[in-house]
Amino acid sequence: MMLNVFLTLHHVLTILTLVWAVLLGKEPVEAAASPRYCGTLGSGVDRLRPPGPGWTLTQVQVVARHGARTPVADCSQWLPGTRGARWTCPVGHAERIDAGLLDDALADATALPLGVVAGVTVEIGADAAAARATYRKIYEGGALPGNCETGQLLAEGFAQHAALGRALRDAYVGGRVGALPAETVALRSSDLSRTRGSAEALADAFSPSAERRVLQTTDFAEDWIYPNANECPALPFLETAAFADPEFRKMNASDDDAGLREALGPGYDLGLAMAGGHLMDCSLTAVCARRDGLLGAVTRRQVDELLARMERREAWKLRYADRRYAKTVAAPLVDAARQRGVAVDGD
Repeated sequence: MMLNVFLTLHHVLTILTLVWAVLLGKEPVEAAASPRYCGTLGSGVDRLRPPGPGWTLTQVQVVARHGARTPVADCSQWLPGTRGARWTCPVGHAERIDAGLLDDALADATALPLGVVAGVTVEIGADAAAARATYRKIYEGGALPGNCETGQLLAEGFAQHAALGRALRDAYVGGRVGALPAETVALRSSDLSRTRGSAEALADAFSPSAERRVLQTTDFAEDWIYPNANECPALPFLETAAFADPEFRKMNASDDDAGLREALGPGYDLGLAMAGGHLMDCSLTAVCARRDGLLGAVTRRQVDELLARMERREAWKLRYADRRYAKTVAAPLVDAARQRGVAVDGD
């Protein structure tokens, strides 16, 4: 029995929801709102129910996005109010070299001519492993004023996943939905600090433990856990074909918002780059971090309309040509979930 956690990331939380809606043949929700994007309308865990008669719960797989974070880039191009805005993050993750790994490394390296002193083999000594320190990485003087790196998990982001982990524990360990063993947890995350931190906060709240845990990840540039053209070169071509369709161009042109254009000033483009650009990230990061003052002349209503437009564009792409983009993007995640299910349940 296993709780298996996959943490995904993408520039928009609703992408994953849209993928599943399209694959299930359902119409995505049209009325977008920033609270839903920010995850402040509830996770849905409270609506979970036990399996029906004749069914036994043996495994749960959770797919989640990282928690609230800082912007991924300088937002002043879109939102002048963000210029000079300070961001405060929890002190970075503690880093400490694993004792066993360090012992093995020192044993292998001690006999080598390391070049520290010419012609001399320096004895490192057995006390090196015992002298391990704990290091905390702190950002200073980076792209964002304050102590945060771009895209770093905020305190609220940690709290969101801790609350989700606790809610999952109450549901799946506490007996309301199931009674699985809490100590059996497998984690898979993209290799970014915000997703790793989210996974760790969720796992620690779901199954508190002082034991060493493994968090599986891979090179971000080669990861399949988000729509990645390096892994699947066909994705940009599928997107281009969808957005070149005359029906889409007509729909996209009708979505133009003169008020938003006026608020953002000259040079703002409501064209095809919008969904992948930084305007979405900047405006929604400000809203989700409860810093509406950074929006400047842009109103919350306009942010919600921008989000609704993005959802319409993404839903079009996902439905286009018999849902080919959606099927392609979801295939690796679905296969990984299936493989995990087979490995644990045996069928």
